[in-house]
Amino acid sequence: MLLALVVTAPIVAAALTPVLGRWLGRNVAAFNGLVLLALVVVLLRELPGVLDGEVVTFSQAWIPSGPSLDLRLDALALVFALVVTLIGVLVMAYALRYFAHDDPDAVRIPALLALFAGAMLGVVLADDIFLLFVAWELTSITSFFLIGGTGKGAKGATRALLVTGIGGLALLAAAILIESAVGSPTLSVITAQAATVQGSSLAVPAVILLLLAAGTKSAQVPFHFWLPGAMVAPTPVSTYLHAATMVKAGVYLLLRMAPTFDGFMVWHVSLVLIGGATAVLGAWVALVQRDLKRLMAYSTVSQLGLMTALVGLGTPLALGIATIHVLAHALFKAALFMTVGIVDHETGTRDLDRLGGLRHALPLTAAAGTLAALSMAGLPPLLGFITKEEALAALVKGVPGSAWLGTVGLVLIVLASIGTVAYSLRYVSGTFFGPVRTEAHHAPVGFELPALLLAVAGLVLGPLSSRLTPLLEVLGIQLGGASPGVKLALWHGLTVPLGLSVLVVSLGLLALRARPRIEALVDGLARPSGERVFDRAHDSVLRTGASVGRTASSHALATYLLPPMAVALVLIGRSLLTVTPAGVLPVSPPLDWVLIALIAGAIAGVVQARSRIAAVAALGLTGFLIAGWFALHGAPDLALTQLLVETLTVAVVIVVFRRLPDTFARSGRIRRRIAAATAALVGTGVGALAWLTVGRNGRSDVGSRFLVEAEPITGGDNVVNTILVDFRALDTLGEIGVLLIAALGIYALVRHSELGPLGPPRTLGATSDAARRSDQYLGTGAIDSVILRLMTSAIAPVMIVTSLWLLLRGHDAVGGGFIGGLTAGSAAVLLYLSQGHQRLWQSRWFRTMPTVGSGLIIAAVYGLAGLPTSGNFLAGGKLTLPGDLTVASSLIFDVGVFLVVIGLVVAVLRHLGQGLAEDEPVAARGGPREPSTADAPEVVA
Repeated sequence: MLLALVVTAPIVAAALTPVLGRWLGRNVAAFNGLVLLALVVVLLRELPGVLDGEVVTFSQAWIPSGPSLDLRLDALALVFALVVTLIGVLVMAYALRYFAHDDPDAVRIPALLALFAGAMLGVVLADDIFLLFVAWELTSITSFFLIGGTGKGAKGATRALLVTGIGGLALLAAAILIESAVGSPTLSVITAQAATVQGSSLAVPAVILLLLAAGTKSAQVPFHFWLPGAMVAPTPVSTYLHAATMVKAGVYLLLRMAPTFDGFMVWHVSLVLIGGATAVLGAWVALVQRDLKRLMAYSTVSQLGLMTALVGLGTPLALGIATIHVLAHALFKAALFMTVGIVDHETGTRDLDRLGGLRHALPLTAAAGTLAALSMAGLPPLLGFITKEEALAALVKGVPGSAWLGTVGLVLIVLASIGTVAYSLRYVSGTFFGPVRTEAHHAPVGFELPALLLAVAGLVLGPLSSRLTPLLEVLGIQLGGASPGVKLALWHGLTVPLGLSVLVVSLGLLALRARPRIEALVDGLARPSGERVFDRAHDSVLRTGASVGRTASSHALATYLLPPMAVALVLIGRSLLTVTPAGVLPVSPPLDWVLIALIAGAIAGVVQARSRIAAVAALGLTGFLIAGWFALHGAPDLALTQLLVETLTVAVVIVVFRRLPDTFARSGRIRRRIAAATAALVGTGVGALAWLTVGRNGRSDVGSRFLVEAEPITGGDNVVNTILVDFRALDTLGEIGVLLIAALGIYALVRHSELGPLGPPRTLGATSDAARRSDQYLGTGAIDSVILRLMTSAIAPVMIVTSLWLLLRGHDAVGGGFIGGLTAGSAAVLLYLSQGHQRLWQSRWFRTMPTVGSGLIIAAVYGLAGLPTSGNFLAGGKLTLPGDLTVASSLIFDVGVFLVVIGLVVAVLRHLGQGLAEDEPVAARGGPREPSTADAPEVVA
């Protein structure tokens, strides 16, 4: 339960952030920071047990013999979880001062960062490979909104989403292959059966797919290009996602799968070569960057390459030190990104050619940046020196059974480390030392403090590195199967790694002095730009899709109906040739044939109608007759639902048709004949197929079980309602989620359409042009009738009360949330038709977003509340109300359904039925909005 709390707490905080942000403003980041700080405390309490080799687990079955929510906290997961939460706390503190009080990002960014933290914790704590995939994809989606939320980073966000999305698909495919080989998706089981995985014919494809997944996420060559382009995001986002957390997800995946592929040479060779090449490329490209953020981005690419190469070595020391370097890198790189943000914030530039001497104006920032850069360069006595020394030691020892691979890896990492020293010192000297080139404001201490704390942590942990030896020990055992046999310390005597460090620093200083010539050399290389290659490929795909789409694009509905109808005819014909009637078809009563004849006549009326209103009336009559047919066969719930849906459909269609001509445009004779023949063939075929297959075998086993068990299990006599809100509650939640999306779509389509505002609808039955133009603004309804207005005033309240009655009785009799919501929606339709749009717009009860949003939240929260107590979504039973009144516990869930249905109807009427005043200047509109009357309220959803 503890691990479930760790994952869900940031997600809950993210959901609360927009609400709290209304009162707290940018200070809402402090709330999210406190949540993450509490999680740091919770995780640290588990540290002693984890260092002793203990593992904390949590498992919650989703369905019997099906997927489950499996979480696991071991040493590897604990390190990454602490990085996510601890860096998150300081990023939230940094965001407090980074954003202005009136900046909309001051609330949006902390909310998304908290959601991202929850997703990242899901990645590192998941013990199910498919759960890991879900959380992995959530990190990609949230990062897309974080990078491109302001609009300036649209291109970078798109690149990041598509590249990491490709990796996500690769991870899913790898998960399927591995699960097929082992027979279990549980990561701890997969690790225990490493021999089975490696002996499978699926091992090589699985490795390739895992490398693709990790390579795209952790910006390895050739997918490194997306990371620098994502630096357009605000600095808190760059700090958290691209320095401390998201890009580490790929490294985490490799570390988690390392025991499974230990000794598998395809795995080792690929990782060492890809990681080494990435480290070298990132380091030397970072050296020639002028923009500080791009310098940090390429340095991150290089450091990720180092971690990947260490994972490729696969020894206990290499795997353990790679994990500890994740912590070291998070400390110094988060501090560096924060200092870059402070410099940009106080000087207005990130250009190294315009910076210098900032140690005078920003002394704390200079101290933090210098300490962090020295740790990145691997200089004593900082933690970065410890991890670099042990990384070199692991490379010197090499890969057992493959001496050449260790040598190649060592050469590549030494070359990368030389570049690391050079670009680290360039950042310090070019930003904080030398002559002052740009004036800087003094930064508030609270703004500089998070970066300083991170940098000082790296300084303190260097001399205290021996305290990290137990962590290295347990990491080596859990990931590499043996003790690393190393005690972390600043001084191990005169060793080969120390000699290599001296060489690296010396050559790094020379590279810094020779930077202009190196820059000319790098610029002169004919290296392809990953960003340009990707953008061209992306644009080409879009152009191809647009050209293909144009061939099938048409305003005629027949263009879209004919292909599926043709396919349907082929499938129906094949089925008619192969299906043999089974069972005996009951004899239809005479009244059925009467209804069939009436329905056929109503359909003929729809087809022959020239007037749009006549067609709608005939179509509604068809639905009413079908509702009667349902009632005749003992389905009152279905009949009432059909009746209400048809009523609302007619009303909604009228709302739309008021903006169209009175009559249909007639098509040519040949086209009408083709349409008639197609309709006759499809209708006859479907009817014949139904006659052959449906209703011949009596009641199904599932239906019989529901009829027998529904009342004892749920306490409800209405089997239809118990199926919807008890047995299939999760499906119903998904269905009302679709209704919510439809309501949001209507709102966005009309309120924010790029096509401009809708014109005012016509008044049906109005006797003058003036009445036609002014119905919305003078309060006249869509149907100009005094009688209708008087009847609505009397009937609408009765309909609302009836809807509540239907809601309450739905568990035991005809009714329920859907039917009650449709009844209340019908009352809203009456108000619209009789009293006009203004009546709905001014009503406090008919609001789109509050109604559908609160309905979905009520249904979801109440359903999920049953998981801890009963292990099921939506626990059944009865609730006792005051006065000893007993109702079904699912009634609360049904209230959510009730509200969502009402909200969808309101969305249609409020936003499709609004219109604009004709005398309003077009330039002043800016998009669809409420008619401009003197007493019109502010536009709200």
